[in-house]
Amino acid sequence: MRVLFGTYGDAESGEKGGIFQSVLDNSGKLTPPECLVRCDNPSYLAWGRDRRTLYATQEHLDPERAGVAAFSVDENGALTLMNQATVGGYGCCHIAVSPNADQLATAQYNSGHVSLFELGEKGEIGTRRFASAASGQGTHPIRQEGSHAHFVAFLSEPEQLIALDFGLDQMRIYGAEGDQFEVLQFPSGTGPRHLVPSADGAELFVYGELEESVFRVRRTNGRFEILSQTPVFAPPTDEDGAGSAIRLSPCGKYLYVASRVENQLACVAIAPDKLEVQGKVSCSGHHPRDFELSSCGGFVVVANQLSNQVAVMKRDQTNGALSAPHTTLKLPRVACVLF
Repeated sequence: MRVLFGTYGDAESGEKGGIFQSVLDNSGKLTPPECLVRCDNPSYLAWGRDRRTLYATQEHLDPERAGVAAFSVDENGALTLMNQATVGGYGCCHIAVSPNADQLATAQYNSGHVSLFELGEKGEIGTRRFASAASGQGTHPIRQEGSHAHFVAFLSEPEQLIALDFGLDQMRIYGAEGDQFEVLQFPSGTGPRHLVPSADGAELFVYGELEESVFRVRRTNGRFEILSQTPVFAPPTDEDGAGSAIRLSPCGKYLYVASRVENQLACVAIAPDKLEVQGKVSCSGHHPRDFELSSCGGFVVVANQLSNQVAVMKRDQTNGALSAPHTTLKLPRVACVLF
């Protein structure tokens, strides 16, 4: 199985970030990462139509360099830059492609903007439809001093753009022209970071970075509402929470979330009436910014950003349990994992 990684650049040496590729074999071993292309801080990656196009953030504080790039992918996996575009705002940290692969959304953490682009027939980035920013502030005096868009996704029924705002403790739903027609407010100090839909698409599971809790959200009578909040990791006593990614198992029965304070991944079982934390496992590194499950569901690949390494965990497909990493590889400033 091919797996891609996005990495940050090194400000001191001037080395750019890059998109790297490894192969995961059936035993869970990774081949040494191969650099496919060097580019500006590709901290998040997303596939386009039929995996013949790859999109990458260009995470910068300079609005003239903050953007998104499109690469064509040949039959051998080689990448060729098609085009790139500035996003409106700065600090582009997350991207998503629409179900029909005709639109691309971006979230700009530092400026708070959410942007929407048209995509061409070959996957090239086209016209920017809108770049929308919200105003206000949250309760955390430092982390929530303003809007911080952190995640975007497309809902399919009906097709809508959804965004999480870490700074304002909000989930916002947008129309085609950038109009906000629904806002779901989370408890103060949640810091919603990422979400994943349930297997049937009826619910959303939202992970709060500051609270390190999972919120179960459902649309009822045309409006979203929070059904429950499940703490996963113990509240930090001397620092803020630092939850990162959330993923759903291929079977749809388990959630997985990471903590960059505890440096652990947790397994959470999904039941009709509750979420239940099943267990936690060390990621054998520091600052697990992202992770992804293999398509077979047997492995979890973790990006430990501050220890500059990638770790592979085995996953029991009968009960969802994770084992401590059995393979680690060095990869400087790794930030993103994509199968």
